[in-house]
Amino acid sequence: MQNALSIAATVWNAVLMDAQPEGGSFVAELRQRMRALPAVQTLVEILIRRRESLFAQHKWFVGSYDVVPDQAGLGGFTVRVEARGEPMP
Repeated sequence: MQNALSIAATVWNAVLMDAQPEGGSFVAELRQRMRALPAVQTLVEILIRRRESLFAQHKWFVGSYDVVPDQAGLGGFTVRVEARGEPMP
């Protein structure tokens, strides 16, 4: 679960960093690094498309995140994510 969250947070932040006025090539670099892992590369591409199409209006970065077991003991869990402030214009 932690690995999946790490990938999702990295994609979220990379797309946002590329959209900054100073720009960047964070998404391109992420794609390059994932070439050796086809299954992960497919997941990254899906997450990029979803970030751009469904969440483009959200300008906050993912900070820390954690997975906490459900207190009821039913096998569930809670995902906690720190949303860091919007980037400067």
